[in-house]
Amino acid sequence: GAGSVLTAAHVSFFLRFGYVVVEGAVPEELTAAIATDVREHLLRRHGIDLDDAVRTLTLPRLQRAFSPDGSGMLEVYWLRSMEEVRQLPALHDVTRTLFERSWGAAARGFRRSRSSGMVAQPDLGLY
Repeated sequence: GAGSVLTAAHVSFFLRFGYVVVEGAVPEELTAAIATDVREHLLRRHGIDLDDAVRTLTLPRLQRAFSPDGSGMLEVYWLRSMEEVRQLPALHDVTRTLFERSWGAAARGFRRSRSSGMVAQPDLGLY
């Protein structure tokens, strides 16, 4: 659960700055799989080889790799390994806990459990 990776310091940082890095929330094997998937995607789709960046990381290739709308974002959120991350129960627990201790704590329209006082199962997504 969230208790195993999320600390009071994480919650305090999130409340102050609006984001937080939760160390150890994603297993190292999955982090390595994401790095591999991103590298393979860049090479296969855009011809960018991060092991040979001096030769392959050209302006035209970068312009083709970024979003067509010019947002400056490489759209790789749909890779298989990233979908696996979004399914991790620990990350859902972290998100739910942060929500319950921030916006969900005082927001109108969120139903609270009479027994626990917590927001009942908010439907949260990780992106």
